Amino acid sequence: MGKEKVFAVIGIGVFGYAVCKTLSEKGAKVIALDMHEKLINKIKNEVSQTMLLDTSDIDAMTNSGLNVVDVAVVAIGDNIDASILTTANLKEIGIPVVISRAVNVVHAKVLKKVGATEVLFIEEDAGNRLANKLYAPYIINFMPISKNYSIAEINAPKYFENKTIKELELRKKFNLNIFLIQRKEIKIDNTGGHTEVLKEIIPLPDELIMPNDILLIFGNEESIIKIKG
Repeated sequence: MGKEKVFAVIGIGVFGYAVCKTLSEKGAKVIALDMHEKLINKIKNEVSQTMLLDTSDIDAMTNSGLNVVDVAVVAIGDNIDASILTTANLKEIGIPVVISRAVNVVHAKVLKKVGATEVLFIEEDAGNRLANKLYAPYIINFMPISKNYSIAEINAPKYFENKTIKELELRKKFNLNIFLIQRKEIKIDNTGGHTEVLKEIIPLPDELIMPNDILLIFGNEESIIKIKG
């Protein structure tokens, strides 16, 4: 078995707290860092370790023992200087992967220049998701997996119902592929009791789309939005 990955999350605001909690719930080893004791106390029972530390101070970082970290997430919000210095310091002490949050394009460019492996635009991503949801309310979830392609979880549009995947011609019309169907079915036991179960289907071309099906679709974001009925 390979070495267990160690994650560090710097800046325990709303975003940083969510990253810590989700990683911890999945069983990951997480070190949470912040300059504010109140925020450290809030997260301490959710993570493996906490540090009250000024991550913009290179001497403090060098002596912190954080060189064991595999992936660091710089979740610092509006303090742009602290975000940039922290990113640079993490690279200086040898953290292989540093993912930093940016608040604008200039901030993102500087983060890249000082060594950020990846830059996140949290507010922009949230805005894009909201716009997509308003424009295409059948979209439940959107997960970009590269610059050009995404996976979307959608409620089957009305015009999909009672048609086969072959009849919909999504690949031909939009270059999209349905790779999973989630279907709720009622299971009746020996006593006549009813239980709702979620059936997952890897569809063949002749699979019929039923009302209330949830579809997982792979393709270009613009194409996914175009299929709205």
